[in-house]
Amino acid sequence: MPASLRVGMKVIVGVDLQHAYVPALHLLGKLQLTDPELLLVQASPTVESMLPPFPMDGATVDFMYKTFKEAGEAALLDAEAEARKLGLHTLPLLCIGPSAELINECVEREGAELVVVRTTHRGTWQSEFLGSVSRAVMLCGHVSVLAAKQEPIEKQRLDVVFATDGSEFNERCLDRLLAMRPSGIETVHVVCAWGISSHLEHLLRHALPHSADLNAELEAAAKAAAERAASRLSKAGYKTTARATQGPPDRVLHEVMAETGSDLLVVGAHGKGWVERLLIGSTSLHELVDETYNVLILRP
Repeated sequence: MPASLRVGMKVIVGVDLQHAYVPALHLLGKLQLTDPELLLVQASPTVESMLPPFPMDGATVDFMYKTFKEAGEAALLDAEAEARKLGLHTLPLLCIGPSAELINECVEREGAELVVVRTTHRGTWQSEFLGSVSRAVMLCGHVSVLAAKQEPIEKQRLDVVFATDGSEFNERCLDRLLAMRPSGIETVHVVCAWGISSHLEHLLRHALPHSADLNAELEAAAKAAAERAASRLSKAGYKTTARATQGPPDRVLHEVMAETGSDLLVVGAHGKGWVERLLIGSTSLHELVDETYNVLILRP
């Protein structure tokens, strides 16, 4: 592990041999975070993990090791060149071993605040995300994650949707976003979904009173939460809109992203484990796995 990066926001960028990381690097550049320090991590497989199920001579094994090493070094050089075009300061790191473990190790040792990855959309269980570095970082880590799913954005500044639920946790997620000071954002559309809409609540609504008055209270609370977040963002210098929409968060966010044509969805994620996510679900996990737009998952 190299010496610590110079003072600034620590960002880990996963670099693959197929250059799939390029849109992720461009999305990071578009955000224009304040003084980001990028550690470019290229994790080459161990030779042992790639050996066929039959004996091979030492010269061939050495050749495989040399080939993997040279490919990793070339990928890092390409990534450094791409980052320079975007005005990003970088430090390359070539590792040997499992990608997810190495990325998480880098996060811990460097005290990184953000991991940047590229994911592809192939449906809930076929998504590259579920078998990649981003899965391990998102489900097991405690760091924020920027996941690029689209090709580089052409326009100069980004339009963003920020999801809020009015909770204290969400307030801390907003604190995190504001601390990043992304100057590449033009407009933030703040949205709060409201209503008794989850699976368990639908099952229970037959036993619980659900009056028009309760709907009015839920809607008023959602409007207040959206306006509160929008006010904070407006004071930070961003153009903002605020809305409260009835319906499940997944559907509401999908509709708002489509309606506004936004480039990035920003949501908070609690540090829950994989089993708990299977049991209770997660809006942030759904947004990463099921949707096709770029997502920033914030962890305060």
